[in-house]
Amino acid sequence: MPSKRKNTTQKTVLELTHKDLVRHTDGNPEQVKKGDPEWNDGIRCINAYRSQATVLSQADQEEMRDIIRRLDYVISPEAKNAPLSHTLMKAEYKKLQEGGSLSWAVFIILKTVYGDALPTKYVDCIRNTIGETELDNHTDEYLAIMATSTEPTEPLPKSK
Repeated sequence: MPSKRKNTTQKTVLELTHKDLVRHTDGNPEQVKKGDPEWNDGIRCINAYRSQATVLSQADQEEMRDIIRRLDYVISPEAKNAPLSHTLMKAEYKKLQEGGSLSWAVFIILKTVYGDALPTKYVDCIRNTIGETELDNHTDEYLAIMATSTEPTEPLPKSK
């Protein structure tokens, strides 16, 4: 079941940085870099994760982090203007048809990459399940918890 409210008893917040954006081509890991097709949405998803991590359950954190690490947020050409064709959206609808519940972590990712283009029916289902669809920004809490270990979302520019 997705998180419905702030988790004030949470002890662990999982870290996520640009270094977690790794594609696997022919079984070989390759760091995703600025300019790569996965980069911009990947950074946006990491920022969304950081804004929500302190209020997500451990399971939701892990699910969201895994989606980002697997690059499952990437929009295929056929899904560019058709959110219903996105792999994550198809999986959500299949779960619903099988009697499962929607994932708050998946919603955060889809909202990040599609914004207001998400189908109204899907947003309504999330609202009916969770009670809301707005994402408050808790990045400051994340950064305070990770103060000594957090890498920047993106690599810092090299000084001359």
